[in-house]
Amino acid sequence: MSRLLASQTSKTNDKRYFCLRYLNGFPSKESLDKHIDYCKDHEAVKRQFPEAGTKQSKLYYKNHYKSMKVPIVVSADFECFTKPIDSCQPNPKVSYTMQYQEHIPSSF
Repeated sequence: MSRLLASQTSKTNDKRYFCLRYLNGFPSKESLDKHIDYCKDHEAVKRQFPEAGTKQSKLYYKNHYKSMKVPIVVSADFECFTKPIDSCQPNPKVSYTMQYQEHIPSSF
């Protein structure tokens, strides 16, 4: 996992150590161990979204003078069929992703 994440987050070939709970990168094993001592004593961060209908729930852009004019805008979208897949039993002692369907592209 560290090799995959390090190639995505840095342009250098320095080794990085990652917390698998937060996917934060650290330059040394000692700094990762220090983080894990702190990390294991706290709950994971929960994202909270504003309630619908409130002023904070509406996104808007007010600095139009900072935007760039472009001659063409392209939007792309893939449509997929989802096919259920069988997967192995997850291990609750380690982080995992529950895969339950496969996306098969049908059009774009």
